[in-house]
Amino acid sequence: MVTNAWLSFADICRGSFSECTFQDTLIAECGGSEDLAWAVFYRLGNASLAWMNHNIPALDNAMPADLIRSGNANNVRSCLLRMP
Repeated sequence: MVTNAWLSFADICRGSFSECTFQDTLIAECGGSEDLAWAVFYRLGNASLAWMNHNIPALDNAMPADLIRSGNANNVRSCLLRMP
């Protein structure tokens, strides 16, 4: 479920997305969810695509891209919100 906290965070992240040189690829990796792509790039910058396709301990060693494809995008959203 997308919360108000997430929507506020995603709106902040949107501003830096113009710096992303691989926007279309990242949006595709995020299952077409622009809000996720904005937040991934905001948190990880040029390491975004690598992060999407690696096992992440904070996600119980799942890959973010796999979670999104399997309908568990909110797990990825929660992880991104918790990142410093």
